[in-house]
Amino acid sequence: MDLNARKSKVVRQGEVKVAQEEGPADAVDTSLLEMLRSLQDAGGNQSFADLLSTNVQKIGYDLRLAQHLVLQRDQRGLDQCAQALTQNALKIGAVRMLTRAIEMQALARIGDFVGVAQLVTGLEEELRTVEKQLV
Repeated sequence: MDLNARKSKVVRQGEVKVAQEEGPADAVDTSLLEMLRSLQDAGGNQSFADLLSTNVQKIGYDLRLAQHLVLQRDQRGLDQCAQALTQNALKIGAVRMLTRAIEMQALARIGDFVGVAQLVTGLEEELRTVEKQLV
């Protein structure tokens, strides 16, 4: 039995169906992280640790930007910011962050700024958890 197995339930948040995770799960998928490490080792000039650090910094920047964009009620900017978060979360194997960034993009597209603001707060907490696991 996989101890990291998660159950998901679908709930409605505004007009978007959102999957909520239940049960234990790591913030970083170690098997995905190892696959990314092997790809980087095969052809990259930058160390894998530097690559992770760079992407964590980009996520922090994007979360600060998202806070600003929520205040500006900028749907298009939030959509683009959520896309960047999705890409960077994938690059560090942060699966819950990836899921929440996708949800953020969906909420941004329908103009649910309250929902986006709540997700940004959750993403900030998740980033701290991810940083601890990547150390």
